[in-house]
Amino acid sequence: MNLVLLELVGVIILKFLILLLFVAFSLPLYAADPERVVNIKTLHPMGSSRPHCPSCQGFTRVYIKESDVSWGNTTCRKDAADLSKEDTQLMSVLLIAFLQVDL
Repeated sequence: MNLVLLELVGVIILKFLILLLFVAFSLPLYAADPERVVNIKTLHPMGSSRPHCPSCQGFTRVYIKESDVSWGNTTCRKDAADLSKEDTQLMSVLLIAFLQVDL
């Protein structure tokens, strides 16, 4: 009886130590929030029905003032970004930021 109880306590302590090690090593591992300051120049919403350009349907193009800003290793245009109509959270944040004017 005492041997079984001793083994059970040992297993519980071992699991607790493994949990502590996992927590200790995972605490300093986190990704930094990406931050980039850009000035929005204009918004250009594109309609949901564009027969002349079906691949352009349902996007909002965001033009920024800095035309030399790089979006990373890409061949995309540097003065604008396109938001899909499904990116509702990004669009909400964009509209809030666009409407905040320094008075």
